[in-house]
Amino acid sequence: MRLSLWAALVLLMIADAAFSTAQEYPIVEFSGGVSYSHADIAGPANMLGWHITFGMNPARSLRLVGDFSEQHVHSSTIVYNGTRSTVKDYEYVWGPQFVYRRKPRIAPFAHALFGVAARDYTVPSTTPGGPDVFAHDFGFASVFGGGMDINVVRNVAIRIIQADVSLEHRNWVDARFTPSIAQLPSSGNWQAHPRIACGIVIRFGSRGKGH
Repeated sequence: MRLSLWAALVLLMIADAAFSTAQEYPIVEFSGGVSYSHADIAGPANMLGWHITFGMNPARSLRLVGDFSEQHVHSSTIVYNGTRSTVKDYEYVWGPQFVYRRKPRIAPFAHALFGVAARDYTVPSTTPGGPDVFAHDFGFASVFGGGMDINVVRNVAIRIIQADVSLEHRNWVDARFTPSIAQLPSSGNWQAHPRIACGIVIRFGSRGKGH
């Protein structure tokens, strides 16, 4: 019985290795779509925006990713010179993404990404060429999560969901808020918020088959 179990295990390992080398995987992948986050903007706020990623695959199960996103909201609580502001969040993060490519139709993935986060508070400029950003903070960002792609045709997939938790630590770089910076959300401490995205994935090149 023990010999049979070991033989079955060896056969499974050989089959998995053969599957790994026989299956193709893309060299480069690009995705673009929409994003949503729920952040603290002087209180909870629902923010919408865009989300794009660039990925290179040095191995079938490993994707090196650059992840870029922006979400914004028109705030009714933060007013500058009598005008309600637009708050824009930016995240630029990079890191490894682990992809499970054992199924022909689906490709779930998980990642830990690190980089920078920024937030702009803007109002329409009242003078020609004048600045419209009246406050800005900047700092460290880390993103933990994953998602799933569904293959449509060979080089196109739908990213049905990417769900992340973003952990950020930002500090004020510039703040001209009147009458007091205290009316802006706190800066200089850790903040965590969820982020969700979906979109289209385009793939280029292939590796694996015949290697």
